[in-house]
Amino acid sequence: MNRLAKKVTAGVALTAAVVYGAWRIAGAGNRSGDFYWTLAMGRWMTAHGIMYHDVFRYALRGHSIVSMEWGFDWLVGIADRGGGLMGITALLIVIWLAGMAVTAAYLARLGVSLSRCVTGTLVIGVLVGGAVAQGRAL
Repeated sequence: MNRLAKKVTAGVALTAAVVYGAWRIAGAGNRSGDFYWTLAMGRWMTAHGIMYHDVFRYALRGHSIVSMEWGFDWLVGIADRGGGLMGITALLIVIWLAGMAVTAAYLARLGVSLSRCVTGTLVIGVLVGGAVAQGRAL
């Protein structure tokens, strides 16, 4: 296979991966049971700041809370305020694409060939797409 054919094949494969990942993420917002918790915490933090005490559960109201995902919750709250579900979907796609770009750059820096770089990025991108779609990205 000549160089041009390899580049075209790599470009088509990468485009297919981006479209697949975006499609997977766009339809995954309501699949996670934690999505509405994340959305509620994000909305609260957007309005009031970082949450240090539980404000949602009656039995634990006022108790200290440690949210390991507060950064992602906060970003979801900002995306929700800016564009609703479309804003959240756009945020998830941007996070996923950034992960794919970092992976491709890292593999290229290691001196991996273009075809292997694209293949590795596709494999990792598809695997990570599920985690991003479920809100476990940050």
